[in-house]
Amino acid sequence: MKKLITLIIICLYLNLEGQSFKSGTNYINDTNQVFPSFIVYPNPTNDIFYLTTNTKTLSVSLLNNKMEVIQTNINPNIETRFNLDRRAKGIYLLIIEMNNKTISKKVVKQK
Repeated sequence: MKKLITLIIICLYLNLEGQSFKSGTNYINDTNQVFPSFIVYPNPTNDIFYLTTNTKTLSVSLLNNKMEVIQTNINPNIETRFNLDRRAKGIYLLIIEMNNKTISKKVVKQK
């Protein structure tokens, strides 16, 4: 998991979100072709945002810009609510894990 988070940090630093990278034996790509069932909205957000999926998800973690996990949901519902109301504005990262695959979604908090 640490290697994966390090790889995601490098991708974000190089502005490569949405590009393919290798995790174990699976290539992961943040496009609608690979993961059509994940929606993050509203994004950007001022406080509350939702992750909606129709796929069984093992876990969802929300990381701040220091790559510290600030919330983790194990076996989340179809619609998962996240609250950034008392968090600083900036870029946050959702790490979604399912069936030996991991995808990252960037979330922007405006205020």
